[in-house]
Amino acid sequence: MSDVRKEIIKAIKELVSQNILFAKGGNLSAKCGKDQLVVTASGKDYSVVKEEDLIVVDYQGKVIEGERKPSSELPLHLAIYKKRPDVNAIIHTHAIWPYVLSVTHQSLPPISDEFTILLGGEIKVSKYEFPGTDKLAESVVESLGMNNASLIANHGCVTVGRTVEEALENMVVLANFSKVYVLAKIFGTPHVLPDWAIEKEKEMYKKWHGFV
Repeated sequence: MSDVRKEIIKAIKELVSQNILFAKGGNLSAKCGKDQLVVTASGKDYSVVKEEDLIVVDYQGKVIEGERKPSSELPLHLAIYKKRPDVNAIIHTHAIWPYVLSVTHQSLPPISDEFTILLGGEIKVSKYEFPGTDKLAESVVESLGMNNASLIANHGCVTVGRTVEEALENMVVLANFSKVYVLAKIFGTPHVLPDWAIEKEKEMYKKWHGFV
């Protein structure tokens, strides 16, 4: 369990350094056993978070270890783990560029080979639901599908991975290519990949993640 805590703290520091995670917004979690998760606490400033600030909960959301209250978005994490047994780590942030897309309810189309292979294709926007609710969790599970990322309507984004490191990489990729897309729309017309390339890269994504 201590290794999982260290991995989450390491990811938090990296996300803070890139201004993807800031102030008290967002949350991270990772599986730490068959029936338990490590999740970030509610209302903790990420610039000063420590291992002891992380909370251990079971799959019903009951606190097993920790003095603080777990993230209000715990229902979202639990719903994704339930739907996606391949997922072992989840990161939700209010990263600026994905947030721009989320508040305009625009999906992120497959504009790059790298992001299509890593994230699975078009990144959809969930239907708006109130933060911290089961309805939001259900909406995001639907928009996420079998991809590694989703935009959350008016509330940022989420990425998943088989490891904390993979979820982190996916978040960085999502944040950067969201920026590319928004800037491309300002300066010209973004061109998505041709259909044949998208299909080929989706197959690569499926094989890489063992979906076929």
